Amino acid sequence: MNREETKALKILANHKIYKIMEALSVDFTERYKYICAPCPIHGGDRQDAFSWHLDLGIYQCFTRGCHNTHGKDVFGLVCGVLEIPFIKSVNWVREVCEQDGKIDLAALVLEQNSQSHTHKIRQREIIVYPEECLSKLSYHTYLEGRGYPRDIVEKYQIGISDSKYKRMSNRVIVPIRDIDWRLIGFTGRTLYEDWKERKIGKWEHSQGFVKESNLFNIHSAAKYISESKEAIICEGPLDVLRLEQAGIHNGVAIFGRTLYNGQIGLLIRAGARRVIIALDADVAGQTGAVKAQELAKSFFDVEMVQLEKGDIGILPVEKVKELFSGERV
Repeated sequence: MNREETKALKILANHKIYKIMEALSVDFTERYKYICAPCPIHGGDRQDAFSWHLDLGIYQCFTRGCHNTHGKDVFGLVCGVLEIPFIKSVNWVREVCEQDGKIDLAALVLEQNSQSHTHKIRQREIIVYPEECLSKLSYHTYLEGRGYPRDIVEKYQIGISDSKYKRMSNRVIVPIRDIDWRLIGFTGRTLYEDWKERKIGKWEHSQGFVKESNLFNIHSAAKYISESKEAIICEGPLDVLRLEQAGIHNGVAIFGRTLYNGQIGLLIRAGARRVIIALDADVAGQTGAVKAQELAKSFFDVEMVQLEKGDIGILPVEKVKELFSGERV
């Protein structure tokens, strides 16, 4: 078996990872895009000591670092669990995968190379969703319960989907539009308040969405940025909604704590000459704010707004107006 065939088998094995786990007698649970279990290599009773990433096809042992000893892919896992050398682990994986029928590895290599080429082409394309897909979202009271009026929630067409698709299930889904008003993705805030214990992300983006070259609300804010020559940069969509609630319409969100060059380009295109950076008050947010200032000052005049605590989204509307009052908005 040559290198390309081994690589193709490894990719196939990740698609059949449940069968692999069963053959290795691993008693696991699935959490979002991970398989979690006590480490099948060194044992132990910690239920989340072992984590297999379903998208990447790699594992990690958090207690003893078994992935560093045996290798973090499926072959390393098999080597560690069965205590066999690499070549035997490859053959073992192939035998398990062929339980559903014999595999033509040469054909599999050609198929995966073709898929890889197509994927690279698609990565360069912007995914634009049809407007009618928004009809699948229905109103949810979560944001209203946090003090966001229904008219703003409906203005941004925010809702919850009945779909059981794991990536966006039980999340309030916020549509994302580009500067030309095209629907290019979604971001979702989980409704689980124990999201940390569940080991899921608080926010999750739709597959294929590239945050580095997009800004939440740029479609609506561009007009006001062009008029005022200023943009307010905050972390997330809920911060922007609070600004909107306060009558401030030139706010955009960077989907986190990092400002990227692609987002700088969008602000320049919108006509910004000055940016007001207002990231969260926690340590991570303020660290991100300093880095954002370093990047932005090469292109704009920069002002930093220091929040006393939390984020813009938790502030009363009058406090938001006070922070961002004056000619800037």
